Amino acid sequence: MVGFHIEDYCLNFIDCCSRRLGCRVDRNNMLVELAGRTVHIKALPIGIPFDRFVQLAETTPRFFKLAESEKIILGVDRLDYTKGKSK
Repeated sequence: MVGFHIEDYCLNFIDCCSRRLGCRVDRNNMLVELAGRTVHIKALPIGIPFDRFVQLAETTPRFFKLAESEKIILGVDRLDYTKGKSK
């Protein structure tokens, strides 16, 4: 199996295998055949465990008290590992 972040990247890879390597491909089932082997291509998005963050926020002891009008806002940025930058 070969994984990519999104389905478009999977399809680009499959098309490239077909055009450049002459592989037999099945775009509907996301399969590439090469040298008698079948490779499954799959989209595996990167995400954060949102439910875990909610659980931690609800169960972590508070060391300070917020005023009624105050809120805590948490931001999580995804790092683009290929360029070393935040997206």
